[in-house]
Amino acid sequence: LRKSGFAWQGRYTLPLATGVPLLAAAVVDSSLRIGTDALRRLLALAFSLLALAQIIALYWQLRRTTVGLDPSFSDPFAAFTDTKWVPPTGSIGVMLLGSIGAALLSVVLYRIAVQRLDNDSIQESVRT
Repeated sequence: LRKSGFAWQGRYTLPLATGVPLLAAAVVDSSLRIGTDALRRLLALAFSLLALAQIIALYWQLRRTTVGLDPSFSDPFAAFTDTKWVPPTGSIGVMLLGSIGAALLSVVLYRIAVQRLDNDSIQESVRT
Protein backbone atom coordinates (compact mmCIF):
# COMPACT_ATOMS: atom_id res chain seq x y z
CA LEU A 1 0.00 0.00 0.00
CA ARG A 2 2.82 2.41 0.74
CA LYS A 3 4.58 1.83 -2.57
CA SER A 4 1.65 1.89 -4.96
CA GLY A 5 -0.89 4.05 -3.17
CA PHE A 6 -4.55 3.49 -2.49
CA ALA A 7 -5.89 0.70 -4.72
CA TRP A 8 -9.20 2.08 -5.96
CA GLN A 9 -10.58 2.61 -9.42
CA GLY A 10 -13.72 4.35 -10.54
CA ARG A 11 -15.19 1.11 -11.83
CA TYR A 12 -15.45 -0.18 -8.26
CA THR A 13 -18.13 2.37 -7.37
CA LEU A 14 -19.65 2.81 -10.83
CA PRO A 15 -22.83 0.85 -10.00
CA LEU A 16 -23.35 3.02 -6.93
CA ALA A 17 -22.45 6.25 -8.69
CA THR A 18 -24.88 5.59 -11.53
CA GLY A 19 -27.54 3.55 -9.76
CA VAL A 20 -28.30 5.95 -6.92
CA PRO A 21 -28.96 8.98 -9.18
CA LEU A 22 -31.08 6.85 -11.54
CA LEU A 23 -33.16 5.50 -8.69
CA ALA A 24 -33.49 8.98 -7.19
CA ALA A 25 -34.66 10.35 -10.55
CA ALA A 26 -37.24 7.58 -10.85
CA VAL A 27 -38.57 8.32 -7.36
CA VAL A 28 -38.70 12.07 -8.01
CA ASP A 29 -40.37 11.57 -11.38
CA SER A 30 -43.11 9.33 -10.03
CA SER A 31 -43.84 11.01 -6.70
CA LEU A 32 -42.93 14.67 -6.91
CA ARG A 33 -44.12 17.18 -9.45
CA ILE A 34 -41.86 20.19 -9.47
CA GLY A 35 -42.08 23.22 -11.67
CA THR A 36 -40.09 23.69 -14.85
CA ASP A 37 -38.04 26.55 -13.37
CA ALA A 38 -37.08 24.52 -10.32
CA LEU A 39 -36.12 21.61 -12.55
CA ARG A 40 -33.94 23.90 -14.67
CA ARG A 41 -32.13 25.12 -11.57
CA LEU A 42 -31.69 21.54 -10.39
CA LEU A 43 -30.26 20.56 -13.79
CA ALA A 44 -27.89 23.53 -13.75
CA LEU A 45 -26.68 22.57 -10.30
CA ALA A 46 -26.25 18.90 -11.25
CA PHE A 47 -24.26 19.63 -14.42
CA SER A 48 -22.14 22.25 -12.63
CA LEU A 49 -21.26 19.71 -9.94
CA LEU A 50 -20.49 17.17 -12.66
CA ALA A 51 -18.01 19.57 -14.27
CA LEU A 52 -16.46 20.43 -10.92
CA ALA A 53 -16.04 16.76 -10.02
CA GLN A 54 -14.38 16.09 -13.38
CA ILE A 55 -11.96 18.99 -12.91
CA ILE A 56 -11.06 17.85 -9.38
CA ALA A 57 -10.51 14.27 -10.60
CA LEU A 58 -8.29 15.58 -13.41
CA TYR A 59 -6.24 17.60 -10.93
CA TRP A 60 -5.71 14.64 -8.60
CA GLN A 61 -4.67 12.39 -11.48
CA LEU A 62 -2.37 15.09 -12.85
CA ARG A 63 -0.84 15.57 -9.41
CA ARG A 64 -0.29 11.84 -9.03
CA THR A 65 1.41 11.48 -12.43
CA THR A 66 3.55 14.62 -12.16
CA VAL A 67 4.55 14.58 -8.50
CA GLY A 68 4.09 10.95 -7.56
CA LEU A 69 2.50 9.35 -4.55
CA ASP A 70 3.97 11.78 -2.04
CA PRO A 71 1.27 12.10 0.60
CA SER A 72 2.39 15.59 1.57
CA PHE A 73 -0.27 18.07 0.54
CA SER A 74 1.53 21.11 1.91
CA ASP A 75 1.84 22.53 -1.61
CA PRO A 76 -1.44 22.26 -3.55
CA PHE A 77 0.31 23.64 -6.64
CA ALA A 78 3.03 20.96 -6.69
CA ALA A 79 1.51 19.50 -9.86
CA PHE A 80 2.43 22.74 -11.61
CA THR A 81 5.78 23.59 -10.01
CA ASP A 82 7.68 20.62 -8.54
CA THR A 83 7.16 17.91 -11.11
CA LYS A 84 8.99 14.67 -11.90
CA TRP A 85 7.18 14.36 -15.23
CA VAL A 86 5.62 17.01 -17.44
CA PRO A 87 2.88 16.33 -20.02
CA PRO A 88 3.50 17.60 -23.57
CA THR A 89 1.20 20.61 -23.11
CA GLY A 90 2.45 21.26 -19.59
CA SER A 91 0.42 20.81 -16.44
CA ILE A 92 -1.33 24.14 -16.85
CA GLY A 93 -2.25 23.25 -20.42
CA VAL A 94 -3.75 19.94 -19.34
CA MET A 95 -5.79 21.60 -16.59
CA LEU A 96 -6.90 24.39 -18.90
CA LEU A 97 -7.96 22.05 -21.71
CA GLY A 98 -9.60 19.65 -19.27
CA SER A 99 -11.49 22.43 -17.50
CA ILE A 100 -12.71 23.91 -20.76
CA GLY A 101 -13.77 20.46 -21.96
CA ALA A 102 -15.64 19.70 -18.73
CA ALA A 103 -17.39 23.07 -18.81
CA LEU A 104 -18.38 22.71 -22.48
CA LEU A 105 -19.66 19.18 -21.90
CA SER A 106 -21.77 20.38 -18.98
CA VAL A 107 -23.22 23.25 -21.02
CA VAL A 108 -24.08 20.93 -23.92
CA LEU A 109 -25.68 18.38 -21.62
CA TYR A 110 -27.65 21.12 -19.85
CA ARG A 111 -28.94 22.52 -23.13
CA ILE A 112 -29.98 19.07 -24.35
CA ALA A 113 -31.79 18.40 -21.07
CA VAL A 114 -33.54 21.79 -21.12
CA GLN A 115 -34.55 21.34 -24.75
CA ARG A 116 -36.10 17.97 -23.92
CA LEU A 117 -37.78 19.50 -20.90
CA ASP A 118 -39.23 22.29 -23.06
CA ASN A 119 -40.41 19.79 -25.70
CA ASP A 120 -42.11 17.69 -23.02
CA SER A 121 -43.78 20.80 -21.58
CA ILE A 122 -45.06 21.84 -25.01
CA GLN A 123 -46.40 18.35 -25.73
CA GLU A 124 -48.08 18.23 -22.33
CA SER A 125 -49.75 21.61 -22.83
CA VAL A 126 -51.01 20.55 -26.29
CA ARG A 127 -52.58 17.40 -24.79
CA THR A 128 -54.54 19.34 -22.20
